[in-house]
Amino acid sequence: MNSNSEEKIEELKKKLYSQGAELPKMKHVKLHEHHISVDRGWDEKDQMGEDESQLISIKKDTDVTSKVYSFLKGLTVFAVVFLLSAIAIAYYYFQVNPNMISGANIELSVSGPTIISAGQDLSLDINIFNNNNEALELVDLIMTYPDGTRRADDKVTDLITDRFPIGDIPAGGTERITAKSILLGEEGSVKDVRVAIEYKLPGTNSLFVKEKVYPISISTGPVSITVDSVKEITPEQNTKFVVSVKSNSSDVIKGVVLNAEYPFGYNYISASPEPSSSNNSWRLGDVAPGETKKIEISAKIFGQANQERTVRFFAGTAQSKNPNEIDTTFASFSQTINLKAPFLGADVAINGSGDEIVVANSGQLIQGEILWKNNLDVPIHDVLIEGKLTGTAVDRGTVTVINGFYKSDNDTLYWEKSNESQMEDVAPGKSGTSRFSMSVFDLTKDLAANLRRPEITLNFTVKGNRLNENKVSEEVTSQSSRKIRIVSDLGMETKLFYNDGPFKNTGPMPPKVDTKTTYTVNVKVNNSYNTVRGLVYTAKLPIYVKWLGRVSPTTASSTVTYDAEDRTVTWKAGDVAPGAGYISNPKEMSYQLEFMPSLSQTNQSPIIVTAQKIAGTDSFTNTVIGVTGHSLNTQIRFDSKYDMTLDKVVGK
Repeated sequence: MNSNSEEKIEELKKKLYSQGAELPKMKHVKLHEHHISVDRGWDEKDQMGEDESQLISIKKDTDVTSKVYSFLKGLTVFAVVFLLSAIAIAYYYFQVNPNMISGANIELSVSGPTIISAGQDLSLDINIFNNNNEALELVDLIMTYPDGTRRADDKVTDLITDRFPIGDIPAGGTERITAKSILLGEEGSVKDVRVAIEYKLPGTNSLFVKEKVYPISISTGPVSITVDSVKEITPEQNTKFVVSVKSNSSDVIKGVVLNAEYPFGYNYISASPEPSSSNNSWRLGDVAPGETKKIEISAKIFGQANQERTVRFFAGTAQSKNPNEIDTTFASFSQTINLKAPFLGADVAINGSGDEIVVANSGQLIQGEILWKNNLDVPIHDVLIEGKLTGTAVDRGTVTVINGFYKSDNDTLYWEKSNESQMEDVAPGKSGTSRFSMSVFDLTKDLAANLRRPEITLNFTVKGNRLNENKVSEEVTSQSSRKIRIVSDLGMETKLFYNDGPFKNTGPMPPKVDTKTTYTVNVKVNNSYNTVRGLVYTAKLPIYVKWLGRVSPTTASSTVTYDAEDRTVTWKAGDVAPGAGYISNPKEMSYQLEFMPSLSQTNQSPIIVTAQKIAGTDSFTNTVIGVTGHSLNTQIRFDSKYDMTLDKVVGK
């Protein structure tokens, strides 16, 4: 550094550190942006390597990510602070600020009974307290009642909701409303009454709601159900349920319905009065105060020993859409029956079947067996079996009791110790078999004309004596029954005509080789005792017979079809009434066929129709029955102008 420069520095120091020195004014220089072109490529002369470039790029990305993270973090903190502030402000205005209206400052008070008898008048006092510093405007009280509630003024009309317009309730004001109704329901049930007010706030159009639930217990129902029946029975034993429906109300109960719910194995037989719908619904109508209505139901319960069967009964008001169903249940009752093995068992088999209902044909031999057994752990003495025989289809002259006796004046079969020595003393677990036989009446024109839905009923009672725990003689019994239903006798008569019938037949008679001759087939169906449903007739045509499509009567043409592929004629005859062909005309149909004999059939009587049969369902026995008919050939023996010389095919 030269001496000139040093002098300038010293001079500057003196000015800086001396009092009152004036600093030299700095000249502000305005910066300008300059664009410099930089080569974007890299060559071997560049001093920065590829690795350094990647490091710079990573650093830039990291800086950007850090800035974004910082921004988001700040935004989250701001949102949390804003939310907490909003909550604090809302809490202040709605809970702390005494000048704001709050639902918490509205009090609903309900005064009334918490337990009531169904059907009794219910009166509830509702008090509304407005503890706000502002009035409530356009206030309505809304009562919402449970199903089955009725209006108190007529006791019939359903009451679902009841609205009471109140108007404005001033700040600190109180309103009191009395709501009346009649609650109906099952004893022990709890019914919820919903009490609510709707209101508006000054200067707003919004509707606000305040509500409260008031539970009420039903102490006694408007009706009660009691069931009188045995608690223990043996399987398949007939039993009776006496159901009593009693009114507990001081007013008439309108439209009462009783429904029954049957378990598996419950076989309904009859009831008095008869059900209004199906076999489990009774429309009892109006029940007066204190009135009792009774229904007697007869049934047979199936199952195994030591099983239980529970029958349930429900009573209530009828539905408006279905008067056989319950809308509101008033009472229910469950009756459990225990199935016990009979002390003295009796199993009955008819023609080898243990079914309760057995199907038989006219003239058929019926063979029965009664297997009896001592199920006790003590002996049974003096066993007696009685079998009561009823029905119009049995030929009583054929009844045979093996080692027993048939008393025809009262149609009873007996087995006892005088004929069966083993029945005098039956040891525990010991058993025996008693047998009988009989025949069903043969079909006659008179029976077919007059007998309908024929059946034979056998009711067996097995009795004996045993010593009970107190060494006292006690009678033990067991019962069993069987029904034998007789199927209808279905008959079919088919004939081939040339000169008779509804169609005019043409062609040579006797039929001639390579020449067409037409015939008429007539089908008649007879039926005896029971309606046969869905009867169908079918027949097949040989390859040398042609279907002409002509059917009589014309009303039957829509029910007759022909399948050319398997050459089958089908007639869907529908239902056949009992007595058809006996006391009324048979079911009848005719159709026309064409026959062209071949040379190989000369001097023969070729078959025109074969494989004829009818089948349908017997409506009484619910079994499919049918008849197979014979084939029809050119021997038209039932034709009015029959001549045996016309039976066989002749040559040209």
